[in-house]
Amino acid sequence: MKRGKREKGQAIAEFTVSLIAILFVFLGVLAISVLSMENVSCLIAARGEADVASALGTSVGGVSPEPILEWDYGADRIPFTADDKAVTSADSENFSGEFDTSKDLAEGADVNSVTLADLAKAGLVDRQATEASFLSAANLNGYSHEEPDPLSKRGLPELEKLLRRMVGGGKFVLKDTVFIPVKVD
Repeated sequence: MKRGKREKGQAIAEFTVSLIAILFVFLGVLAISVLSMENVSCLIAARGEADVASALGTSVGGVSPEPILEWDYGADRIPFTADDKAVTSADSENFSGEFDTSKDLAEGADVNSVTLADLAKAGLVDRQATEASFLSAANLNGYSHEEPDPLSKRGLPELEKLLRRMVGGGKFVLKDTVFIPVKVD
């Protein structure tokens, strides 16, 4: 098969185009791997700080525990994603007050008035059901850890600039919030 004069540099041109495409794929894989490693280290740091707070029995990290009633799955309606929010009770004492033994449970003149204290005296109720049964979110301690610039931390600021241009600006910020129950001796 004879080659024409115009086909002389075609292989080099195709190789150059494919090399550029392979370079972008490699940079994408590199960025994903670095962000994955930084996400794991961010989670480990948050978990470590929450564990320290749990061992000390104090709330550390600016994340105060709240009684979680259910979860709002956010705009995407997918559970366990970053936009999920805990739906909490505005009055946590209302829920824990259900075990108040001095409270009259029966209302009205036609009904016998029986309280939990009366039932406990008769041996029909466990006396351990108190407000301590419902500590704020199971007495959790929380900690939030934020990694503001994960790619530059790994020595890849040029890759971060390239990704910002490709996705239209913005910042790469990794944030994890971890809750751990207080350790009781």
